[in-house]
Amino acid sequence: STIRANGGDSWCICMWAFARMVEAVGCDNVHLRCNATDLDFVLASYQDRGVTGRVHDLRDAHSCMKKKCLEVPEETASAAKQQASMPQAEKH
Repeated sequence: STIRANGGDSWCICMWAFARMVEAVGCDNVHLRCNATDLDFVLASYQDRGVTGRVHDLRDAHSCMKKKCLEVPEETASAAKQQASMPQAEKH
């Protein structure tokens, strides 16, 4: 495909297409590049109108984005807690 020929591995989709994908295959089966997504904009939007005129509810898409992009994985949280409980060297 053209994407791979140019060194890419994914493409951008609109909010309603993402919402439909989450609806169709479930959040666990969706791949999302959080660092390439305008999370603030999408999370501030509650509906989006698709090309057919259908208004898509973005709540499930929001939940998926929050799960994938905003929640701290358990192993990361555990490591942070351990780090915080270790004695810190004093500065002189």
